[in-house]
Amino acid sequence: MVSGITHYIRDKLLMLICNASLGFVLAMIFGHAPIIFPAVLRVPIIYTPLFYSHFALLEFSLVLRITGDLTSTASAVKWGGLLNAVSLVLFLVNTALGGVRGLISQKL
Repeated sequence: MVSGITHYIRDKLLMLICNASLGFVLAMIFGHAPIIFPAVLRVPIIYTPLFYSHFALLEFSLVLRITGDLTSTASAVKWGGLLNAVSLVLFLVNTALGGVRGLISQKL
């Protein structure tokens, strides 16, 4: 029975590290994209407070996934994964809208 408990703890720790790493990587992408995209694409991205929405949703979904992993709640893990995907789509939408606003402001 000890090996079963050890396997369970190892599995939970591995999932915790993977989820935390995913959150770190995505947070870095979210944080640096408004700087890198204009430099590479030559399109200014107009910042709005809406840029915090995808970051806040990402952090909430990661907390939900990690809590679901630690408590073995499958629905929390699934909802956390779904909200992770939604935060990525929201990031793309916010960045695209910022780019459109930037192009419009360049033409004025």
